[in-house]
Amino acid sequence: ATALGVVDGPEADAYRAQLAAERAAFTDWLSANAPQAKVVWEYDTVLNGVSVDLRGTNPGLLANGPGVRQMLHPLWMAPSMSESLPLIGWPEATGQDPTKADQTVGEGVFVGIIDTGIDASHPFFDDSSSLFRIQTGRNRGDCKYSVTDPGDTRFTSCKVIVAKVFNADTSLTAEAVHPHGTHVAGTVAGVSGTTNQFGVAMSGVAPAALLGNYNVFPGETPEASSDDIAVAVEVAVEDGMDVLNLSLGGTPLAPQWDVLDLALLGAADAGVISAVAAGNSGPGEGTIQSPGWTPWVLTAGASTNPHFAGQTVTTSLGDTGAAVGDFDPFPTDPITKDYVWWDDVFGGNGEACENRPLSSDAFQGKIALIKRGSCTFTTKIRNAESLGAIGVIIFNNVAGDPVAMGHDGTDPFPAIPAVMVSKPYGEQMAGLTEKTVTAGGDITDQAGTADIIAGFSSRGPADTPDGLMIKPDMVAPGVNVNSSIVGGGWAFFQGTSMATPHLAGAAAAVIWDRGWVDDVLGGTRDEIVKSILVNTALDELVTDHVTGTELVTVLDEGSGRLYLPTAFAATFVADPVSISIGQVYGSTVGVGSTTLSAIAGGGSFSISGTPVVSQPATVTAEMNGATLTVTVTVPTGFLGDVEGYVDVTDGDTTIRIPFWARY
Repeated sequence: ATALGVVDGPEADAYRAQLAAERAAFTDWLSANAPQAKVVWEYDTVLNGVSVDLRGTNPGLLANGPGVRQMLHPLWMAPSMSESLPLIGWPEATGQDPTKADQTVGEGVFVGIIDTGIDASHPFFDDSSSLFRIQTGRNRGDCKYSVTDPGDTRFTSCKVIVAKVFNADTSLTAEAVHPHGTHVAGTVAGVSGTTNQFGVAMSGVAPAALLGNYNVFPGETPEASSDDIAVAVEVAVEDGMDVLNLSLGGTPLAPQWDVLDLALLGAADAGVISAVAAGNSGPGEGTIQSPGWTPWVLTAGASTNPHFAGQTVTTSLGDTGAAVGDFDPFPTDPITKDYVWWDDVFGGNGEACENRPLSSDAFQGKIALIKRGSCTFTTKIRNAESLGAIGVIIFNNVAGDPVAMGHDGTDPFPAIPAVMVSKPYGEQMAGLTEKTVTAGGDITDQAGTADIIAGFSSRGPADTPDGLMIKPDMVAPGVNVNSSIVGGGWAFFQGTSMATPHLAGAAAAVIWDRGWVDDVLGGTRDEIVKSILVNTALDELVTDHVTGTELVTVLDEGSGRLYLPTAFAATFVADPVSISIGQVYGSTVGVGSTTLSAIAGGGSFSISGTPVVSQPATVTAEMNGATLTVTVTVPTGFLGDVEGYVDVTDGDTTIRIPFWARY
């Protein structure tokens, strides 16, 4: 961005001076009319505005200031690959081996991680390779000082070339304390051939990319203001980041865009693509978070990954894998004990969310079988421990593999082991007459089931100021994702936060593959890369989280699951990437369109086959030059959603465009 003439150069400098004069007029007015208020930041790249600490000033007064067009209250936001790389087709697309060192995917691309910081000392970010000594022309030579001026170089390296902090508490640094950002960064750009806790060689999606640490959750900070995050976006664009990863979110500021939403629009105008988490508020519809609800970002939903770390649990049903997480595992020398199904003692739903100290001796010296749901894992395990249980087996309440259970941070930490088994296995355990179980053994990397939508993954539509829209844009692995954590370790995390860096890394890989490292394509690179990924995704593949057998909807998965081979082969793109007809009022006919453009080949487009439609509606798809128009007609009185896909070809490749309408 910076060295590519989008936010720098004579014309940009002149325009920036004009905007600075406008802000100066406002700040002078503010000093005269509200002297107690303080301007804490001036946006001059992705926005033309200021962030003001009111200090008791009536916010309505600011609307009278010169040049004020809109006032926004900040939101509060929180942080929301050994197997996933083959799943998304990485080796096939790149022709490289993620188990070998010095793989070049992403070389020269800058990815900004707006999160809890990056532990640059982790082996997954080892900067000793010559890949990280040969810097691009956008750097100043010494990798530790390449784009950190002014910045804190204590937490940088030749791989993590930026370390900056964004918080009102000036005592905080860019140091990574919480593991979230380090985990995310590893998925984006962990160095290829790095050995994990199981002795398996790992790689990020873009292992040669350079990383920027933009720490908006420093120390143990649980939340960040959207205006601070917007500042991080602005600084990242100024630093020349090509891709931004925001594995975070909060409740949208409906019915208007938030300052962070608008900052990301400014980043998009500079050609910077932002991968953003959809949120972890699923499975209900309309649960997409901000800034993932905005049409100008690449919004990630989460699907399952085909592995987990686990021990073995054995009953009369046979052996099964049981996922380990933050809690103690069972002994490496397996133990055999009777187990008690919580519901057999207390009735209800078996979720063990109520503390019943000494109300029963049924669990004394035995293992408690408990169902996932309604309260934290820590609560369930503590409640079983209080009744004398010597261990806990929790079974999943959704389809797919068991997950690594997380501690909720409260004291006391449970002193008994706890693991999770799958939903069908646990339900059958609950029904056995002979309730004896053997649990324990070595922790191993176990095979699992891919391409089930995560129950927690936020669903569309996004209820935006511009109407109802299809979101998420697509899904990627976000369950049982193994990556780096602070202190040199590794852990399995889940969330749309884990799916998002797969998309950010994929965006970096596309920029590298296409040779667009030094070309933002006139500020349209973000739109083009977004379409390359979204419109080549694998659809009619991801299944529901309850049974794991039914295909999900456009509002669950967007266009489908990330797949790099088709992305690397794409010869044309669509803008927008999906056709959100949205809510149709007072009519049986809804119409939407998108525009196609060639990135290789001749640019002559035609519809391939017939549209895939979810309802007994009449759907017509027509090409008029480069414009694809979809018309949906429903019977009189029809109420509900109509969705589907239209395949378009240019004779070389085919892309798929989702559409959706509500009546």
